[in-house]
Amino acid sequence: MTAEKPLRAEPFDELRTAPVEARIDAVPGTPSWVHRLADPLALALALALIGVSAYIGHGMNQRGLPIVLPRPPLLAFWHPHVGWGTPLSVLCVLVGLRLQREVEHLGWRRLLLAGWLLNPAWLCSLTLIDGLRNGWIDVLLNPNEYLHDVPRITDPAAFLSSFTHFIAFGDGVDGSNVWTTHVAGHPPLATLIFWLLARIGLPGGFWAGALCILVSSAASVAMPVALRELGAGAAARRIVPFVALFPGAV
Repeated sequence: MTAEKPLRAEPFDELRTAPVEARIDAVPGTPSWVHRLADPLALALALALIGVSAYIGHGMNQRGLPIVLPRPPLLAFWHPHVGWGTPLSVLCVLVGLRLQREVEHLGWRRLLLAGWLLNPAWLCSLTLIDGLRNGWIDVLLNPNEYLHDVPRITDPAAFLSSFTHFIAFGDGVDGSNVWTTHVAGHPPLATLIFWLLARIGLPGGFWAGALCILVSSAASVAMPVALRELGAGAAARRIVPFVALFPGAV
């Protein structure tokens, strides 16, 4: 019998598992300034796009055009304020900065756990700036939200079979029985989850808000894990503090 030859590594195996910086440098003909300026340039372009959008949107509002954006490019109002959740939000930022310095030293599971614990604390702190009632409970009691239509559901099967019939005005559908905004605008499973929450004895805005925060916090684990599975282990570690304090949570 002849000895088997060792399997030869594919030419790009090492490059595929290398850090992003190494991959950029390994591309033939890539100038060094591309690596140095890539991130600042991307940030500058993003800020420029936001600035242009804000300028054009403000002009459209001044002319009375119905763009439905009080503070372009955001569907929001300018209302800076503080509340009793403000100290907690500041503390979360400080913890996030500390976590950023420890990403290379913590074990992978401990790092993920730290990021996940920080994320719901960050979400809760932002919510509680407006108080438990205004910032947490009453938000989902708005007539345009899911909870508004939960009492209409008596049978999940009937709800699913007739769901599309009440999305828009049509035969037998008028303004009194069309689904509210978020129910009509999203897949029906989200509404059914809130219905199930009420059926197990956890009705109302508090429990619905708590569920939203808990489910949203899964992203703080899912994103780093996905990056690591794609071979970007170093980037997966660095992103943990960022996704834990994701600015979109604001």
